[in-house]
Amino acid sequence: MSGLTFTGIDFETANSRRASICAVGITKVKDGQATARYSSLVNPPEGFRDFNPMNIDIHGITPDQVENAPEWVDIHQEINELIGADVLVAHNAAFDKSVFFRAYDAYDLEWPENPWLCTLNLAKKSMSLPSFGLAWVSKELGLPEFSHHDAAADAEAASRVLLSLADRIGLSDLSEIQVAAERPIQPKDVSLEELGISDDVPHINGAFVGETICFTGALRLKRNDAIALAVKQGATAQTGVTKKTSLVVVGGFSSTTLRPGASMSSKLEKALTLQQNGQPLEILTEVEFLQRLAVEEDEIRRRIAERANTGSSWKLPEWAQTQARDPNCGRDWYRYLKLVLHPEGRATGGEPCIWCGTEIARGAHWTYRNRHVCDFACNSNFKRSARRYGEQLGLFTN
Repeated sequence: MSGLTFTGIDFETANSRRASICAVGITKVKDGQATARYSSLVNPPEGFRDFNPMNIDIHGITPDQVENAPEWVDIHQEINELIGADVLVAHNAAFDKSVFFRAYDAYDLEWPENPWLCTLNLAKKSMSLPSFGLAWVSKELGLPEFSHHDAAADAEAASRVLLSLADRIGLSDLSEIQVAAERPIQPKDVSLEELGISDDVPHINGAFVGETICFTGALRLKRNDAIALAVKQGATAQTGVTKKTSLVVVGGFSSTTLRPGASMSSKLEKALTLQQNGQPLEILTEVEFLQRLAVEEDEIRRRIAERANTGSSWKLPEWAQTQARDPNCGRDWYRYLKLVLHPEGRATGGEPCIWCGTEIARGAHWTYRNRHVCDFACNSNFKRSARRYGEQLGLFTN
C-alpha cells in the first residue's frame, strides 16, 4: 500500500448551514499507516444549534448528545496540532472544507491553510461506477465495511480509499495525486434571482451544468422543487431514464444503503444497465444532491462577494477604520473583532450586506449581524480588509 502521509478528516452538521458542526473525526496517516485517531461530538456555535430532522436521520446525533460537548473553539488548537501541515483528505472535500472554514469563522478564528484532496473526485477520475458515494467506492475497492456518517469511521474510510486509489493509479506523490483529482468546471450562466443578488453581477457557474437529470424514489423534497433547483443550476430534467441521462437522484436511499447488491427500482436498474454498457451516468442520493447544490451556492456567494469587492467597496468602511484606531482595542486583533460594531447597531434582518448588498437574514450569526455582512464569504472579506488596514498602520500587534 502507498507510503503516503496525510490526515483524513470528516465532519457532520446539525443542519444545512455549514457552521453547524456537530461531530469531527480524524485519522492521521504516516507512510501509509494510521498512526493516530481523533473523534469528538461538537456543540455547534451559538446561532447554529437547530438540528434538522434530515440531518439527525443521517448521522443519528441529537441536540441532547452535544449539549455538554466541547465547542469548536475549545478543541481547534488540539486539532491543529494533530493535523500539522498535512494535506487534508476527505470524500466530497468541498463539503468538509466549507464546514472546516465556517467553524473557524463562527468564532473569528484564523483557519489553517492546509491543502485539501478529494477522494470523491479522485474516484471519478480513476473508476467507472454508477455511484461514487463513500460506501460504494469502498466496497468496490474491497475495503472493510464501516459505520457511514460516523465522523471517525468516515475519516478512516476516506484515508483507506486514498491509499487504495493511489496504488490503483500507480502514484505515490501527493502533489501528483492532487492534480489527478482535479476536475474542470464548465462555464454556464445561472439565474441569481433565487439568491437575492442584483442582475448587474456577472453570472457564474452552476453545480449541474451540462447534466441531464432524472429524479426517482421517495424524495423528501417536493419533486417539482427538486427539479427547479437542478434546472436553476444548469441541468436538463427528464421524467425517465434514457440514453441521454447523466445523473439519477434517488430518494429512499442513504449513502449507506446505496451500494452494490441493494434492492433497486426499475428506473435504478435501467440506470445501472446503461452505466454498465458504457453510458457516463452517476447515481446520487438526495442528500448527496443537496450537498453538491449547497456547496455550489456557497461558491456562488463567495465569487459574488469577491466581484463586488473589486472596486472601491473593497476598502474597509470608514466606521470600521475608526473603530480599529480606537484605544479600547488595545492593539489586539481579537479584541477588535469582539468590539467592532456597525454604527446602526446589530442588524435585525433585511439590512443590505456592506460587501455584496444581499439582505442579511434575521437568523444570521450575531457576529455577521454586528458587522452587517450576510455570510461567511463577506465576513471573511471584511476581516481580511480590516487586518490589512490594521497592519498597514501598525494597529495590531498579534
